[in-house]
Amino acid sequence: NTGISKHGGKMGKNTGKPVDTRARINKIAAGDNSRTQKIGRNRFESDVADRVYEEWPLERQMLEKLVCIIMKDGKKSKARNILKDTASIIVHQHKKDPRRVLKAAIENTGPPVQIKSRKKGAQRLYIPFPITEEKRYFTGIRFIVDEARKVGGRKMSENLAKELFDASNNEGRAVAKCQEIMKVAAKNRANTFLRWG
Repeated sequence: NTGISKHGGKMGKNTGKPVDTRARINKIAAGDNSRTQKIGRNRFESDVADRVYEEWPLERQMLEKLVCIIMKDGKKSKARNILKDTASIIVHQHKKDPRRVLKAAIENTGPPVQIKSRKKGAQRLYIPFPITEEKRYFTGIRFIVDEARKVGGRKMSENLAKELFDASNNEGRAVAKCQEIMKVAAKNRANTFLRWG
């Protein structure tokens, strides 16, 4: 049976050696799924999803925020399962490392500014405000989840995997939403002094 190594990783069956899940992910991304078929898809997918939680350095806080945004009616375990299924889809269908896809997607969809409006007389002004790196990432996560929810006819995990994959390639609706904010910020950059008004 599998166990736990002294470093906290899973131990291989009957070998006593740590299981290198990262190497398996890289093999799948390269098109080699022979090992996956041998150990069983469900067990492999579980390993991949767990490794995403353990090793992605953005880190656990970002993953938990993603889970909270996915969550409905307080069902956090269901939201975590959706995220794990999403990671498995990215590995098997898109042949990519889910950690890299997730990080690139959030980088591409998180705007460095937010737009606030202020009324001045009869005119409404739009004022760009810089935001923290943390808030930028949270905004990117929300854009991705919101756009995945708008797509019907498929499971949430499939929609989320597609939106994440598109966003990691700087494409998709979440990226377009971020770009629209940047256009508004650029157009109204002369109003930045009103932040202190």
